[in-house]
Amino acid sequence: MSIDGQITGPFGKAPAAKNSGEVFNELNFDDKDGENFHFQGWLYGSKTSLSYFTHEISSLSENNVPVPSGDFLPDQNANRYYIALDRTGKLGWESNLTAYNGHSANVLEVITEQVSNKYKAFLREKNIPYIICGTTEIDLELMLSKLYSKLKMTHVMLGGGGILNWSFVSAGLCDEVNFVIAPAIDGTTDSTPVFNGAFSKNHQPVGFKLKSIEVYEKNTILVKYLVVKENI
Repeated sequence: MSIDGQITGPFGKAPAAKNSGEVFNELNFDDKDGENFHFQGWLYGSKTSLSYFTHEISSLSENNVPVPSGDFLPDQNANRYYIALDRTGKLGWESNLTAYNGHSANVLEVITEQVSNKYKAFLREKNIPYIICGTTEIDLELMLSKLYSKLKMTHVMLGGGGILNWSFVSAGLCDEVNFVIAPAIDGTTDSTPVFNGAFSKNHQPVGFKLKSIEVYEKNTILVKYLVVKENI
């Protein structure tokens, strides 16, 4: 993020921020020393998925194919999953694989009961697993429970955007927050902050306990906080 807490915007293209992006990638996806964060899946909302990983689906097959009820988990042995929260069923994946900075992952959709059978049939045709969590809104606790019980996930990286980050933290469902701070700002007013409670009814303050601070080359800082959950 930028010094002023933004996770999108022109600041990321500043020469001063180049090393910060490399540090972010190394900490999250490389494991040269065995000390980096191990996770079985990384999780994004539909807006972030549409911005960086896929497009909105334009049409669905009119074939009235019966779709079995319940979750669809054809392959439970993937090394890593890209977990997409897609409550209405609008992400138009080209395949069941995606990648970030050269690191591939199997796509896993988290949908709600309102998603049409046509969209479920689309996911099944692409061999994209999905879990149903909630009626019209994603039930985050149910989702985490299913990720653990059905897919044996014990560590998930929450990548945002800001609305999703706030939803997890304010609900007491996030254990630790790590900030890779780039030495740059851009002054824009329409960028995404690391936490955004615009659509949340829960604006109870959340506290953090400092875990560690590490300074990297070229003025990049890694700050780790534990989330204080007593008052959440």
